[in-house]
Amino acid sequence: MFILIVAAAVATATMTISASTLSEKVRHHIDPYLPSIVQELLDCPYCLSHWIALVGATILEGNFLINWLALVSLSQIFILPIIWVSHANSSED
Repeated sequence: MFILIVAAAVATATMTISASTLSEKVRHHIDPYLPSIVQELLDCPYCLSHWIALVGATILEGNFLINWLALVSLSQIFILPIIWVSHANSSED
């Protein structure tokens, strides 16, 4: 059960950093100073979730690799509906 809580935290951090308007100004301000690979990482929720899940996996007991990949997978369950809804809303505009 704890892994679901950590996965929700990973999803929240991922969406806050990569897709929220809350961090958009910061992302656009630092983008010119970052290598293109880091810019892509910050703009891609799926990519960023791997790195945030890497941090999350350090607090879980058990096999680190399995926990890391499980967190990535579970966080996508939380992230994908948000992306679908935001994409549908942007298509209607």
